[in-house]
This record gives sequence, C-alpha cells and structure tokens, in this order.
Amino acid sequence: MKWPAYCLGLVGTAWAAASSLQVEKPTVVVITGDILGYLSPCGCTKPMTGGIARQATYVKKLQSQARVVLLVNGAFVSGNSKQDALKSQALAETFGALDAAAINLSPEDAKLGMGGLLSIQNLCRNKLATGSIEPIAALPIRANAFTNEFAIGCISTHPENIARPLGARPIPASRAITEILTYAKSQESAPVLLLDGDLEEAKSIAVSHPELRLIVYRSTSDSPRTELRIGPTMLVTPGQFGKSVITLTYDGSAFGQYQVVPLQPEFKDDAQVSRFLHRYLTEVDRGGFLDRLPRRPSEPFAGSETCGKCHAAALKTWKHSKHAQGLASLEAEGHGRDPDCVSCHVVGLTAVGGFSSRAKTPDLANVGCESCHGPGARHSLRPHQLRMPKIGTQACTKCHNAERSPGFDAATSWELIQHH
Repeated sequence: MKWPAYCLGLVGTAWAAASSLQVEKPTVVVITGDILGYLSPCGCTKPMTGGIARQATYVKKLQSQARVVLLVNGAFVSGNSKQDALKSQALAETFGALDAAAINLSPEDAKLGMGGLLSIQNLCRNKLATGSIEPIAALPIRANAFTNEFAIGCISTHPENIARPLGARPIPASRAITEILTYAKSQESAPVLLLDGDLEEAKSIAVSHPELRLIVYRSTSDSPRTELRIGPTMLVTPGQFGKSVITLTYDGSAFGQYQVVPLQPEFKDDAQVSRFLHRYLTEVDRGGFLDRLPRRPSEPFAGSETCGKCHAAALKTWKHSKHAQGLASLEAEGHGRDPDCVSCHVVGLTAVGGFSSRAKTPDLANVGCESCHGPGARHSLRPHQLRMPKIGTQACTKCHNAERSPGFDAATSWELIQHH
C-alpha cells in the first residue's frame, strides 16, 4: 500500500522526537468522533471519504510503527432507532478492537438508554467514559481515562442532556474539569479534554484552564487545515461523519505535528472491521427496516420506461447516465437494503406506491424520471390535460446536498443529464 507522504512524515518526526526522550516508541495521538451513523463512505463526490473500515486500516498501520493513543469524541449515532442501536454496536466493536483510550459519551448516544449503553460498553471494552453525571450503579462507566502520558477527561458543556435520558444527576462542566485537572496532577500526566461542546465553548475553557494541553471539540464543519492554539492548549476537531481523523505527536510536554488525514480510497478497508460492517448490514436486511419505513400518500408512479414512450430522447439520455445505475452502485457496496442509503438511489421510497424492492417494483429501481419530476402515472394517461411541473436544478439538491455531495456544482452536473 502506498501511504500519503504526510503519514510517513508524521511517524518519522515522532521517531526523531522519541529518540531524544529515550522511549521505546513515539507517541502518536489519533482523534476521531462525531461519526453520527456514517459507518461507510457516503455521497456522490469523488473520491468519497470516510468509513470506519478505512479508519481502522490507518490506525492499525500507525500502531505497527508507534505508540498510538486513540481518542473518540462521541456521537456514534444521531438517533435512537433499532438501526441506530446496531450502528452503535458496530462502532463499539471497532473501537474496542482498535484499543481506543477513551470514548466520550455524547447526548445523542445517551438516548440509546441504559441497555444500549451497556451493550456499547461491553463491546468497546469499557472505554466509554463521562464525567458529566453522577455514578449510576446499573451502568459501569468511568468519569475519566488514563494512559501513561495522559489524564483524559470526558465531559459535556450541557451535562443535563446526558443525565436526562439516563435518569442521572448532572455534574456541572466546571466541576468536571476541576476534577480531571486534579486527577492529572496526582498522576503527573498531561490533562486532555474530550468535549461535547463547540469551538467557542472550547476557547472559553482553554482561557479559563490553561493547564489543559489538548481540547477536542465538536464541529459541523470540516477540520481546520492549520492548528489552533490558545496559550499552551491545542484545540482540534475531527469534523462530522468520520470523513477525516486528526493526528498529533506528543513529545512528553506538548502536542505538535498537527495533521488532518482525509480517509480516501488509498486506505483499503480493514478486514476485521469489514466483518463488523457486513454483520451490521446483514442485521439491517434481516430486520426488514427498509420494508417498515413510514410512507406518505402520493400520486401513483409510472416508471421511467413508461415515460420514455413519449419522451424517447430523454429516456435515451437517462439510460446513458449514472442515475440509471443508481441502485446497482449501492448494491455493489452492500447497502442495497439499507434505508439510510436507498432513498436517493430509487424512485419514491417514502411514498405509497414507490419503490419497495427490485422484485416487487423493478420499474422504480434506480434514480428515474420521477425522482426529479414527481409521480407521473396520471400524466402518462392524460398527458395534455395533466401537465407535469417544470423543474430546475433545485430538484438535484434533495440528494446532492452539502452533507452527501460537498462541492456539488448543479450547473455543471445539469449539463450531463440535460434533456427536453
């Protein structure tokens, strides 16, 4: 495997720092989090980035060369459905296998309830932690974590959001920070904070507590390309959806060599984590989540071939487009029965009479005419009396949004599918 130059440079720099300290292996800190249910790369932008199987490949490679401290700043999932519970289990298995040093419990994950968190804690080898709630007898969860170099605090600036779904008592952030700083001093270790909070909250904490050496915060934006420090404290975020990880070196007194590592296709899928993902997708299919999606009333659909009886040129353009293979591309990745993915690859998934399966609704598989134009069965019967509404590039953004297709240029893409 050919590794990006920045990865090799990072480890090389860490080795040089380590030799002066006479330690066996350099320490590299890898930071991830805010995966929010995105277990695999998602979207139409090439190359697609992200995915826990790529992340595992990267971490394991570093672990073979350096001492890796893996920090996970929470938010495994964004909801609390049965599918979210399955996602959280796959993620817990992954970070347990990667020997994460700490996983910060987020308000989103707390909504999975006591049973869900007990499952996560078991699968991740008891690495889930939070200092934001008073101890709960039924939930064995640490307030903080410890490695040879670091005392790791895991807190939320809104602890009530973690306490409420668990029936626990919240601990104010100020008290939780004081406790981790006291603990770090007693262990003669560097205090690190995994924060369920945004950049402004992280800045405020850095100013108030300059003893902290690192704060990992949450952000809806991508990771900054350059490092941010407030005094001696470095502030970092992995961004959303697990598209990138952050790597830092630690020389025994300070963090350095800040790198954002996009998880692009040069990182092949790790075999072990791929098995976790395969089991997850098998359970999603077996659970029939796609069949149980709520559906809204709608006009009846016709299917693209019916549209083509009058719009032959448009049908020809469609058949030569990637839209015509939309479901096949998803099936090739193993997500053909995953409701998180299918809606943007078929016609009318959430509508009565829309796509349900290839066997039952073959004419509605793939991204068809009615994905953009809307249901057309009645128009096909009375084309002059029942006109279809005109559409423009605004129809694209239902699926090609900032989350799934960052950098999507509607004007350029429209040229590829334009038809009359």
